Amino acid sequence: MYLEVITPEEVLFKGEVSAVQLPGKDGLFQILNDHAPLIATLAIGTVRVRVADDTRTLDHMSSRVILDVTDDKLCTVEVKGGVVECKNNVISVLASERRSSKLLQSPRLKSWGFFCALYLRY
Repeated sequence: MYLEVITPEEVLFKGEVSAVQLPGKDGLFQILNDHAPLIATLAIGTVRVRVADDTRTLDHMSSRVILDVTDDKLCTVEVKGGVVECKNNVISVLASERRSSKLLQSPRLKSWGFFCALYLRY
């Protein structure tokens, strides 16, 4: 899936993700790959993003090779509301304002040369 998180001031995130959790007006909800099309309003809260990783592993239950999501990068963005649209595995989050955000990642991804950033706005 492809995700864009945009505020009037800046583009906060663009990239491939494996999951997105959003603070909807009626509670938290999550968007995964091949989700049905939707448009929803966002409340004040945290957008949690699992950044996609191409690492694969063996599923011991089915003996098939599957995506390994256990150490995907986690990115969080605090928003003060907005709108989200999901269609054809493209998710657009239009946040009215960013409160703060931080990008966290696993030690394995750090060793691959990914950077770790921390953004705070008070």
